[in-house]
Amino acid sequence: MRNMEKVLSARTDMREKCLLWGLPGIVICTISLLVSLKVGYSFGQSSFVECITFAVCTALLFLLYWLIFQTLPQDLCNIIVSCWQKQTEQTNGISDIAEESRKQEKLLLPAVANIHSCPVQEDCGQTVEKPIEDSISVIQDATPLSESPLSIYDRCRSAHREQQERQRKEMLLCVNTYILETMSPFCDMETISFIQEDVMEWANDKNHEPRAVSVSSELTTLDLRHFVWNIAERLQFFGMDYSCMQRGMFVKRLFPDICRNAEADYLAKNLTHKAKEGFIKLDKPDKGEFLFHGSVE
Repeated sequence: MRNMEKVLSARTDMREKCLLWGLPGIVICTISLLVSLKVGYSFGQSSFVECITFAVCTALLFLLYWLIFQTLPQDLCNIIVSCWQKQTEQTNGISDIAEESRKQEKLLLPAVANIHSCPVQEDCGQTVEKPIEDSISVIQDATPLSESPLSIYDRCRSAHREQQERQRKEMLLCVNTYILETMSPFCDMETISFIQEDVMEWANDKNHEPRAVSVSSELTTLDLRHFVWNIAERLQFFGMDYSCMQRGMFVKRLFPDICRNAEADYLAKNLTHKAKEGFIKLDKPDKGEFLFHGSVE
């Protein structure tokens, strides 16, 4: 019996080999023969050239057949099967999670149904009902429920808002410190407080019109342009965009004495002019940072 199975298996293998290699081999050899005769005719029917051409052509055609009709289909099938298995595993995983959730709900429902009648034996021998709140707390401790997607979303949103607000407060504190350190040599403390208040209002409303203040005549419009530009670059760290014209108007209105001979349009177009000159240098913030590097000479 075993010998018969081996014979049948050998016959099957032989048939498969004939189908996979025998018939294509005949076609390949025929094509190679025609090509070799054609090439040999061009070289005066040289037998050597015909043999070389036949061998090379046959080898190349067999290689091409093996790559296109043997290797490539097998690789494509493996890729398709692998993708299908991954998709099936993901689907089964989701189904398992849903089934587990349903089991937990089934286990929880009887306990919830019995909350309103939980008899407890007291020391005196009487039977009293346990408070509902105690039963609920016991159930929650025994069977923790998974957090809902909406709760996770709200928690993440709240944490993000808190982080943004904390970073904004740090930025405003940094700006106030910069104003104090930069303007201390050129004006009194009351003027510095006015500048800080107007800048804080500007941080909330980019169209805010500041009050006029007076500073030392040592400063020029170049210094004040650099000063306001440095601040505006930090204030827009959290999405508030300050245009050049808004910055120029802020300089013009905040320091009207020094800017009396300069129009807002000129100030707006030359905010970053001569970045390394003047008492107050241009201070470009690093990417993703609002810290100042120090720009007072």
